[in-house]
Amino acid sequence: QSSIKFSHLIQSDSMPMFQITNQILKNTGLIQSTVSACFDLTNLNNLARSHRQTLSIKTARFEHTFLLQLLCFPVHVHHVCIKSHQIFTHTMASSGSPLTIGIIGFGNFGQFLAKRFISQGHTVIGQSRSDYSSVASSLGAHYTTSLSSLFTEFAPLQILILSTSIMSTSSIIASLPSHVFPPSLLIIDVLSVKTYPKSLLIKHLPRTTDILCTHPMFGPESGKLSWTNLPFVYEKVRITNDTICEQFLDIFRNEGCSLVEMTCEDHDKYAASTQFVTHTTGRMLEQLEVRSTPINTKGFESLLDVVDTTTKDSFDLYYGLYKYNPNAEKELEKMEAALKSIRKKLENYEN
Repeated sequence: QSSIKFSHLIQSDSMPMFQITNQILKNTGLIQSTVSACFDLTNLNNLARSHRQTLSIKTARFEHTFLLQLLCFPVHVHHVCIKSHQIFTHTMASSGSPLTIGIIGFGNFGQFLAKRFISQGHTVIGQSRSDYSSVASSLGAHYTTSLSSLFTEFAPLQILILSTSIMSTSSIIASLPSHVFPPSLLIIDVLSVKTYPKSLLIKHLPRTTDILCTHPMFGPESGKLSWTNLPFVYEKVRITNDTICEQFLDIFRNEGCSLVEMTCEDHDKYAASTQFVTHTTGRMLEQLEVRSTPINTKGFESLLDVVDTTTKDSFDLYYGLYKYNPNAEKELEKMEAALKSIRKKLENYEN
């Protein structure tokens, strides 16, 4: 193994990364057959471009790290299928210094995010009024119940994530100690509505604070096993330090998310006709007390899944989707009108 010379694998300064990685795998003897067919080459190239890296070999950081992982692997691997985001996951953090990320609201969703951030080598400090210190410790995160100590007792924050309920957003933002913010602090919200927090953040935060509005359109249930192809919506509302912003977005790229950049206003239009309609349908079916039967059709099974998924979320969340998305009330009116129209058609069908 020590005789493997990485330099021998490089024939030109622009040799594609996937070819080199494939060659490394074959030369280590850890596999018996080529793995080039297993690579998702389109995703690999797209991921590299989105990370603003070229596929040429400049520093060999990625290849060196990956080679060391292979040489230390204790099992003789016969079949390897590597997805592009899995290759990058353990090495992308080295493209910049690990981020220091504070999370206000360390409940289920905050913990869900923290786990992935930590797995990519970033430092996380959780904060809530309740005591989640034991949970934070088990995840490898720091924890505090004091909002001010986020900025005084730990390394300077680069990113502060607001992972609170929609209903408490206004009071949380108003209580932020902006006078102790480090320069170019990036504040990120992860709410299911977007124009509401966007307007609050612009109104209350100092102009020196960067703002990124996001909506990871998945959670601890749908993203339990993988984030691959799950949508992550964002708007760069006010960004002066694009390096930090892109490094944060890379966390989701590394996990294979489908990143969608759009304005908060467009997000809320789409979300009202999709997310809010779905939640309303689930709540309505719950009121009908629909239950599984011995003769379920596939369509009915899908409806039961909608009920199960939507009612796991609190009514507080559902109310927030209604009250703080300016398009939700119109969608509710359209659903009511549609039901009346269908009933009228049924009653008059034979007339």
